[in-house]
Amino acid sequence: MDWRNEFKVIKRFRDKENESKVWEAGEPYTRTGEGKKARIEELAGKNNAAGEPLIQEVEPEQEEEGDS
Repeated sequence: MDWRNEFKVIKRFRDKENESKVWEAGEPYTRTGEGKKARIEELAGKNNAAGEPLIQEVEPEQEEEGDS
């Protein structure tokens, strides 16, 4: 997992570290600033209040040969 990649929410949750923002499933997870790497690792794993992954890494789309 590369914390610099994009992530999306896979299960609705209230982010206690972000002014209690509610993240809905399917939304892109955008976090900036200090602690971003640690928070992404926490939410993408099971070591969080829900005990299950809440976000997942979005695989970058690769350009197909011949596309311009």
